[in-house]
Amino acid sequence: MFLQTTLRRNPDLIEAAISLHRRQVIGPNTFVIDLDRIAANARLLAEASAAHGLRLQAMTKQHGRNPFVGRAAVDAGIPGVVTVDVPETRILARHGIPIAHVGHLGQVPARDTADIVALRPSAVTVFSLTAAERIGAAAASSG
Repeated sequence: MFLQTTLRRNPDLIEAAISLHRRQVIGPNTFVIDLDRIAANARLLAEASAAHGLRLQAMTKQHGRNPFVGRAAVDAGIPGVVTVDVPETRILARHGIPIAHVGHLGQVPARDTADIVALRPSAVTVFSLTAAERIGAAAASSG
């Protein structure tokens, strides 16, 4: 999906991945991520959003539970991340990455509500009044 864009914008990443694979340093199904490029792009986005009074959040969906990517974005100036599920939220929070929004594609299961609300995200996805009431009650009881 992103190969043509990556070939055009970051051919060194493709060459590095090919070299690492050919030398059997990495195996099939390995993600090769340019953290320097992520940080540079995050810095540009953070500066542009600040200039326009916008509050930016890094979406973690494409790299899932990789705390190094989230850390690179936050260290570059993006104040928090959007996580798509509870396991991802827990992993990133355990690594000290600020959680801005939990959910996006799904909602927090009832049994995990108190733990997730305790992380103090600024937003939590809900799809029903019942879920909204549960999140609200957990938020009220945690202060």
